Amino acid sequence: MNFLDGKVAGGKVQLGGSAIDLQRPAGAEGSPVTFGVRPEHITLREGSGIKLADVRIDLVEHLGGSTMLYATTTDGQPLTIAMEGQQQIALGTNVIAHVDPARTHVFGADGKAT
Repeated sequence: MNFLDGKVAGGKVQLGGSAIDLQRPAGAEGSPVTFGVRPEHITLREGSGIKLADVRIDLVEHLGGSTMLYATTTDGQPLTIAMEGQQQIALGTNVIAHVDPARTHVFGADGKAT
């Protein structure tokens, strides 16, 4: 599970250089949150959900039926992406990660889901 530090601003979750509109309450304005998303729920395909963050690919691990991408957001947070099949992505490549907002989790500073 990826856990990214963010904060609520303008009704959106700010993290990784992006403002994510989850179409649901994410917490009180200005409050810190932890944004959670599973690696298999992140994609690099445009049109497959909303923009999560711009990321740099740091490591590519080929695991037979899947490819694991280990990346870093523009604000320095680690992000793991699981992709089906053998994907050829060069180290150091900058890509945009997308996510279905319904498959994400937001936790307040008290650790409770919002």
